[in-house]
Amino acid sequence: MAKLAYDYSNEELVHAFSKAVARAGVSNSGLVIDIMAGQDRSEAIYLRGVLLSRLDGKERPFTQGDRVRLSEHARHYVASRNTGGESYYSRGKAETGKTYEVFRTFYEGSGEWSIYFVGDEEYRYPAEHFKKVEENKTNAPAIATA
Repeated sequence: MAKLAYDYSNEELVHAFSKAVARAGVSNSGLVIDIMAGQDRSEAIYLRGVLLSRLDGKERPFTQGDRVRLSEHARHYVASRNTGGESYYSRGKAETGKTYEVFRTFYEGSGEWSIYFVGDEEYRYPAEHFKKVEENKTNAPAIATA
């Protein structure tokens, strides 16, 4: 598995963030037609969160590959944030009782975390609405895909 951004040294993280911001700036400039524009912007937003979490001294609640479910106090459907970073929320697809695999953990700032799942990269869900599922090696939970 490739090295995760949260595992980068400070130097590696600043370098990766700088490259992502440069790519996002060029691909969103209108000077070029780039099908990766949305991905470049999403990567820059993700790395910005990694930098902020490090500066704020915050540890991510989940890591890539963790399996999670909606916690008991969460509503049946949880509001979610667009992965492009827009501040509007919509009804996501996470459902009570299903197990999801975390793909990325985003630090939104001010102590707020969100996550998105393998197979459901359109939505970021508030991390506080989820709990980690302890896996039983003989009876591992199935992974839901949206």
